[in-house]
Amino acid sequence: MIIYAKGFLMGCADAVPGVSGGTIALITGIYDRLIDSITSITPGELLNQASALFDEDESLDILFLMVLGAGILSAILLTLNFVHYMISNQLVATYSFFFGLISASLWTLKDEVDLGDSKKKFSGLTGFLLAFTLSGYATVSVSHGGLILFLSGMIAVTAMVLPGVSGSLLLLILGQYEYITAAVSNFTDSVPELLSGQIGPVISSSKPLLIFSMGGLIGLFTAAKTVEKALEHDRRTTMVFLVSMVLGSLRAPVLRIDQYIISQGLNPVNVAPEIISAVLLGALTVLLLHQVTEDQSS
Repeated sequence: MIIYAKGFLMGCADAVPGVSGGTIALITGIYDRLIDSITSITPGELLNQASALFDEDESLDILFLMVLGAGILSAILLTLNFVHYMISNQLVATYSFFFGLISASLWTLKDEVDLGDSKKKFSGLTGFLLAFTLSGYATVSVSHGGLILFLSGMIAVTAMVLPGVSGSLLLLILGQYEYITAAVSNFTDSVPELLSGQIGPVISSSKPLLIFSMGGLIGLFTAAKTVEKALEHDRRTTMVFLVSMVLGSLRAPVLRIDQYIISQGLNPVNVAPEIISAVLLGALTVLLLHQVTEDQSS
Protein backbone atom coordinates (compact mmCIF):
# COMPACT_ATOMS: atom_id res chain seq x y z
CA MET A 1 0.00 0.00 0.00
CA ILE A 2 2.89 2.37 0.70
CA ILE A 3 4.41 1.69 -2.74
CA TYR A 4 0.98 2.14 -4.32
CA ALA A 5 0.53 5.47 -2.52
CA LYS A 6 3.92 6.68 -3.75
CA GLY A 7 2.97 5.65 -7.27
CA PHE A 8 -0.31 7.54 -6.92
CA LEU A 9 1.56 10.73 -6.00
CA MET A 10 3.92 10.22 -8.94
CA GLY A 11 0.95 9.78 -11.29
CA CYS A 12 -0.66 12.99 -10.06
CA ALA A 13 2.58 14.85 -10.76
CA ASP A 14 3.20 13.33 -14.19
CA ALA A 15 -0.34 14.12 -15.32
CA VAL A 16 0.36 17.87 -15.39
CA PRO A 17 3.06 19.61 -17.50
CA GLY A 18 5.96 21.00 -15.52
CA VAL A 19 5.88 18.65 -12.54
CA SER A 20 8.04 15.55 -12.77
CA GLY A 21 7.03 12.20 -11.35
CA GLY A 22 10.75 11.69 -10.87
CA THR A 23 10.72 14.58 -8.40
CA ILE A 24 8.04 12.82 -6.36
CA ALA A 25 10.02 9.57 -6.57
CA LEU A 26 13.02 11.44 -5.18
CA ILE A 27 10.97 12.97 -2.37
CA THR A 28 9.49 9.60 -1.40
CA GLY A 29 12.86 7.85 -1.52
CA ILE A 30 12.27 5.42 -4.42
CA TYR A 31 13.98 7.17 -7.35
CA ASP A 32 17.11 4.99 -7.40
CA ARG A 33 15.08 1.81 -6.99
CA LEU A 34 12.76 2.90 -9.81
CA ILE A 35 15.60 3.60 -12.25
CA ASP A 36 17.40 0.38 -11.36
CA SER A 37 14.20 -1.62 -11.83
CA ILE A 38 13.41 -0.08 -15.22
CA THR A 39 16.89 -0.39 -16.66
CA SER A 40 17.34 -3.99 -15.45
CA ILE A 41 14.28 -5.27 -17.32
CA THR A 42 14.38 -6.75 -20.81
CA PRO A 43 11.37 -8.31 -22.55
CA GLY A 44 13.04 -11.72 -22.58
CA GLU A 45 13.88 -11.69 -18.89
CA LEU A 46 10.41 -10.43 -18.06
CA LEU A 47 8.79 -13.40 -19.85
CA ASN A 48 11.24 -15.93 -18.42
CA GLN A 49 10.61 -14.82 -14.85
CA ALA A 50 6.86 -14.17 -15.09
CA SER A 51 6.20 -17.45 -13.27
CA ALA A 52 8.23 -16.16 -10.33
CA LEU A 53 6.35 -12.88 -10.17
CA PHE A 54 5.61 -12.94 -6.45
CA ASP A 55 9.01 -14.27 -5.41
CA GLU A 56 11.52 -11.88 -3.93
CA ASP A 57 13.48 -10.70 -6.94
CA GLU A 58 15.87 -7.91 -6.24
CA SER A 59 17.33 -7.79 -9.77
CA LEU A 60 14.13 -7.18 -11.68
CA ASP A 61 11.79 -6.03 -8.90
CA ILE A 62 8.75 -6.86 -11.07
CA LEU A 63 6.23 -6.76 -8.24
CA PHE A 64 7.52 -3.34 -7.15
CA LEU A 65 7.00 -1.97 -10.66
CA MET A 66 3.53 -3.51 -10.95
CA VAL A 67 2.28 -2.02 -7.68
CA LEU A 68 3.94 1.33 -8.37
CA GLY A 69 2.55 1.29 -11.90
CA ALA A 70 -0.97 0.60 -10.61
CA GLY A 71 -0.72 3.66 -8.38
CA ILE A 72 0.63 5.82 -11.22
CA LEU A 73 -2.07 4.64 -13.65
CA SER A 74 -4.99 5.19 -11.26
CA ALA A 75 -3.73 8.68 -10.39
CA ILE A 76 -3.25 9.59 -14.05
CA LEU A 77 -6.82 8.50 -14.86
CA LEU A 78 -8.27 10.60 -12.03
CA THR A 79 -6.04 13.63 -12.61
CA LEU A 80 -6.47 13.73 -16.38
CA ASN A 81 -10.25 13.59 -15.98
CA PHE A 82 -10.03 16.65 -13.75
CA VAL A 83 -7.62 18.39 -16.15
CA HIS A 84 -9.98 17.69 -19.05
CA TYR A 85 -12.80 19.32 -17.10
CA MET A 86 -10.64 22.35 -16.31
CA ILE A 87 -9.47 22.75 -19.92
CA SER A 88 -13.08 22.52 -21.11
CA ASN A 89 -14.32 25.09 -18.59
CA GLN A 90 -11.30 27.21 -17.56
CA LEU A 91 -8.80 26.96 -20.40
CA VAL A 92 -7.01 30.26 -19.78
CA ALA A 93 -6.50 29.59 -16.07
CA THR A 94 -5.43 25.99 -16.71
CA TYR A 95 -2.80 26.80 -19.31
CA SER A 96 -1.60 29.77 -17.27
CA PHE A 97 -1.14 27.37 -14.37
CA PHE A 98 0.87 25.09 -16.69
CA PHE A 99 3.01 28.08 -17.71
CA GLY A 100 3.77 28.74 -14.05
CA LEU A 101 4.64 25.09 -13.46
CA ILE A 102 7.02 24.98 -16.42
CA SER A 103 8.64 28.35 -15.64
CA ALA A 104 9.36 27.37 -12.05
CA SER A 105 10.74 24.03 -13.23
CA LEU A 106 13.37 25.97 -15.18
CA TRP A 107 14.40 27.73 -11.98
CA THR A 108 14.75 24.45 -10.09
CA LEU A 109 16.93 23.03 -12.90
CA LYS A 110 19.22 26.05 -13.24
CA ASP A 111 22.10 24.33 -11.45
CA GLU A 112 22.07 21.60 -14.10
CA VAL A 113 22.90 24.09 -16.88
CA ASP A 114 26.55 24.40 -17.84
CA LEU A 115 27.31 26.20 -21.12
CA GLY A 116 31.06 26.07 -20.66
CA ASP A 117 31.95 24.73 -24.11
CA SER A 118 30.66 24.75 -27.68
CA LYS A 119 29.29 21.22 -27.40
CA LYS A 120 26.98 22.19 -24.55
CA LYS A 121 25.96 25.44 -26.27
CA PHE A 122 25.05 23.52 -29.42
CA SER A 123 23.12 20.99 -27.33
CA GLY A 124 21.20 23.79 -25.62
CA LEU A 125 20.39 25.56 -28.88
CA THR A 126 19.22 22.29 -30.45
CA GLY A 127 16.98 21.44 -27.51
CA PHE A 128 15.42 24.90 -27.43
CA LEU A 129 14.76 25.07 -31.17
CA LEU A 130 13.35 21.55 -31.23
CA ALA A 131 10.81 22.23 -28.47
CA PHE A 132 10.03 25.75 -29.69
CA THR A 133 9.42 24.58 -33.26
CA LEU A 134 7.39 21.52 -32.29
CA SER A 135 5.29 23.57 -29.88
CA GLY A 136 4.36 26.03 -32.62
CA TYR A 137 3.66 23.34 -35.20
CA ALA A 138 1.56 21.26 -32.83
CA THR A 139 -0.61 24.25 -31.94
CA VAL A 140 -1.65 25.02 -35.51
CA SER A 141 -1.43 21.66 -37.27
CA VAL A 142 -1.44 18.42 -35.33
CA SER A 143 -2.39 14.84 -36.14
CA HIS A 144 -3.75 12.27 -33.71
CA GLY A 145 -3.24 9.25 -35.93
CA GLY A 146 -2.11 5.87 -34.69
CA LEU A 147 1.58 6.37 -35.50
CA ILE A 148 1.69 9.78 -33.80
CA LEU A 149 -0.02 8.38 -30.68
CA PHE A 150 2.37 5.41 -30.61
CA LEU A 151 5.46 7.62 -30.89
CA SER A 152 4.02 10.03 -28.30
CA GLY A 153 3.65 7.14 -25.87
CA MET A 154 7.26 6.13 -26.47
CA ILE A 155 8.52 9.66 -25.89
CA ALA A 156 6.33 10.40 -22.86
CA VAL A 157 7.46 7.31 -20.93
CA THR A 158 11.08 8.47 -21.09
CA ALA A 159 10.14 11.08 -18.50
CA MET A 160 10.34 8.28 -15.92
CA VAL A 161 14.14 8.66 -16.04
CA LEU A 162 14.36 12.40 -16.77
CA PRO A 163 15.07 14.60 -13.74
CA GLY A 164 12.68 17.54 -13.70
CA VAL A 165 10.86 16.75 -16.96
CA SER A 166 7.35 15.29 -17.00
CA GLY A 167 5.69 13.09 -19.59
CA SER A 168 2.83 15.57 -19.85
CA LEU A 169 5.25 18.34 -20.78
CA LEU A 170 6.52 16.24 -23.68
CA LEU A 171 2.93 15.58 -24.75
CA LEU A 172 2.23 19.31 -24.59
CA ILE A 173 5.19 19.97 -26.90
CA LEU A 174 3.90 17.32 -29.32
CA GLY A 175 0.36 18.72 -29.27
CA GLN A 176 -1.10 15.50 -27.85
CA TYR A 177 -1.86 16.56 -24.27
CA GLU A 178 -5.41 17.82 -24.74
CA TYR A 179 -6.25 14.88 -26.99
CA ILE A 180 -5.03 12.34 -24.43
CA THR A 181 -6.91 14.01 -21.57
CA ALA A 182 -10.08 13.96 -23.66
CA ALA A 183 -9.47 10.30 -24.59
CA VAL A 184 -9.09 9.36 -20.91
CA SER A 185 -12.28 11.24 -20.05
CA ASN A 186 -14.21 9.54 -22.86
CA PHE A 187 -12.97 6.13 -21.75
CA THR A 188 -13.94 6.57 -18.11
CA ASP A 189 -17.34 7.95 -19.15
CA SER A 190 -17.97 4.85 -21.28
CA VAL A 191 -17.07 2.30 -18.60
CA PRO A 192 -20.46 2.49 -16.78
CA GLU A 193 -22.14 1.51 -20.05
CA LEU A 194 -20.68 -1.96 -19.61
CA LEU A 195 -23.25 -2.50 -16.86
CA SER A 196 -25.99 -2.25 -19.45
CA GLY A 197 -24.19 -4.63 -21.79
CA GLN A 198 -22.97 -1.99 -24.25
CA ILE A 199 -19.36 -2.87 -25.00
CA GLY A 200 -19.05 -0.83 -28.22
CA PRO A 201 -18.42 2.58 -26.58
CA VAL A 202 -15.71 1.12 -24.35
CA ILE A 203 -13.91 -0.52 -27.28
CA SER A 204 -14.14 2.64 -29.38
CA SER A 205 -12.92 4.97 -26.61
CA SER A 206 -10.09 2.65 -25.56
CA LYS A 207 -8.42 2.38 -28.98
CA PRO A 208 -6.33 5.59 -28.82
CA LEU A 209 -5.29 4.81 -25.24
CA LEU A 210 -4.24 1.26 -26.18
CA ILE A 211 -2.09 2.56 -29.04
CA PHE A 212 -0.57 5.19 -26.76
CA SER A 213 0.07 2.56 -24.04
CA MET A 214 1.73 0.20 -26.51
CA GLY A 215 4.11 2.98 -27.47
CA GLY A 216 4.79 3.62 -23.80
CA LEU A 217 5.56 -0.05 -23.20
CA ILE A 218 8.04 -0.15 -26.07
CA GLY A 219 9.54 3.11 -24.86
CA LEU A 220 10.03 1.59 -21.42
CA PHE A 221 12.38 -1.00 -22.91
CA THR A 222 14.11 1.26 -25.47
CA ALA A 223 13.85 5.05 -25.27
CA ALA A 224 14.01 5.26 -21.48
CA LYS A 225 17.18 3.17 -21.42
CA THR A 226 18.72 5.28 -24.19
CA VAL A 227 18.14 8.45 -22.21
CA GLU A 228 19.47 6.81 -19.07
CA LYS A 229 22.67 5.85 -20.90
CA ALA A 230 23.01 9.38 -22.27
CA LEU A 231 22.77 10.75 -18.74
CA GLU A 232 25.45 8.31 -17.61
CA HIS A 233 27.73 9.09 -20.56
CA ASP A 234 27.56 12.91 -20.45
CA ARG A 235 25.09 14.15 -17.88
CA ARG A 236 25.94 17.84 -18.23
CA THR A 237 25.41 17.99 -22.00
CA THR A 238 22.25 15.88 -21.79
CA MET A 239 20.78 18.07 -19.06
CA VAL A 240 21.54 21.24 -21.02
CA PHE A 241 19.56 19.75 -23.91
CA LEU A 242 16.64 18.79 -21.64
CA VAL A 243 16.47 22.10 -19.78
CA SER A 244 16.60 23.96 -23.07
CA MET A 245 13.65 21.88 -24.26
CA VAL A 246 11.73 22.93 -21.16
CA LEU A 247 12.52 26.57 -22.01
CA GLY A 248 11.35 26.12 -25.60
CA SER A 249 8.16 24.40 -24.47
CA LEU A 250 6.93 27.62 -22.82
CA ARG A 251 5.70 28.60 -26.27
CA ALA A 252 2.99 25.92 -26.16
CA PRO A 253 0.79 27.28 -23.32
CA VAL A 254 1.28 30.88 -24.53
CA LEU A 255 0.09 30.02 -28.03
CA ARG A 256 -2.86 28.00 -26.70
CA ILE A 257 -4.00 30.87 -24.47
CA ASP A 258 -3.57 33.39 -27.29
CA GLN A 259 -5.47 31.10 -29.66
CA TYR A 260 -8.36 30.81 -27.21
CA ILE A 261 -8.52 34.55 -26.45
CA ILE A 262 -8.71 35.36 -30.17
CA SER A 263 -11.30 32.66 -30.92
CA GLN A 264 -13.53 33.83 -28.06
CA GLY A 265 -13.08 37.54 -28.81
CA LEU A 266 -11.84 38.22 -25.27
CA ASN A 267 -10.05 41.36 -24.13
CA PRO A 268 -6.52 40.38 -22.94
CA VAL A 269 -6.64 43.12 -20.30
CA ASN A 270 -9.75 41.60 -18.72
CA VAL A 271 -8.21 38.12 -18.42
CA ALA A 272 -4.79 39.36 -17.25
CA PRO A 273 -5.58 39.03 -13.49
CA GLU A 274 -6.72 35.44 -14.04
CA ILE A 275 -3.57 34.64 -16.01
CA ILE A 276 -1.20 36.21 -13.47
CA SER A 277 -2.89 34.48 -10.50
CA ALA A 278 -2.77 31.07 -12.17
CA VAL A 279 0.88 31.51 -13.23
CA LEU A 280 1.90 32.43 -9.68
CA LEU A 281 -0.02 29.48 -8.24
CA GLY A 282 1.69 27.08 -10.64
CA ALA A 283 5.12 28.50 -9.90
CA LEU A 284 4.53 28.33 -6.15
CA THR A 285 3.49 24.68 -6.42
CA VAL A 286 6.75 23.67 -8.11
CA LEU A 287 8.92 25.80 -5.81
CA LEU A 288 7.35 24.20 -2.73
CA LEU A 289 7.93 20.72 -4.18
CA HIS A 290 11.53 21.68 -4.92
CA GLN A 291 12.03 22.88 -1.37
CA VAL A 292 10.70 19.61 -0.01
CA THR A 293 13.05 17.74 -2.35
CA GLU A 294 16.02 19.79 -1.17
CA ASP A 295 15.15 19.14 2.46
CA GLN A 296 14.76 15.41 1.76
CA SER A 297 18.11 15.14 -0.03
CA SER A 298 19.93 17.06 2.71
